[in-house]
Amino acid sequence: MERDLDDLDDAILCKLYAWWLQGASKQRLPGKQDFNPAEHADLLPHVFICDVVDNHARQFIYRLTGTYLETHFNIYATGHEVRNVPFGSGANIIWEHYNQVAEQRRPTCHELEYDTNTGRHVHYRRLLLPLSATQDRVDWLLGGISVLRSWGE
Repeated sequence: MERDLDDLDDAILCKLYAWWLQGASKQRLPGKQDFNPAEHADLLPHVFICDVVDNHARQFIYRLTGTYLETHFNIYATGHEVRNVPFGSGANIIWEHYNQVAEQRRPTCHELEYDTNTGRHVHYRRLLLPLSATQDRVDWLLGGISVLRSWGE
């Protein structure tokens, strides 16, 4: 379910979105180089960065995943393409959301709930923010995760 970005009520997601808004304008998307990890140490466990790779088929490859994601999802995704991560019943919709942000060049927030292939049930909110180095395309996705519930192995 897509959530209204103006109604974000999670402190981590609000802070990440506020940072993105500071660097964004109608003509410019922030770049990965604009996100200084030292300034956002409290966000790091909750964030991930994906490279957007446009070869013959679009791919989203996790460049970094925070420990919060790894702990609650029981998944280590760094270096893997999103469709090769054991998201279970959430895999297709996750790829579709990532593709939507890359195509439309605008942030989104979704609330998702599903069972992973690692035996976890997860219910969370995820903010996706487009980043660009060249302004002619989305080069990265910066995401933030706020887990509402998770249980299982």
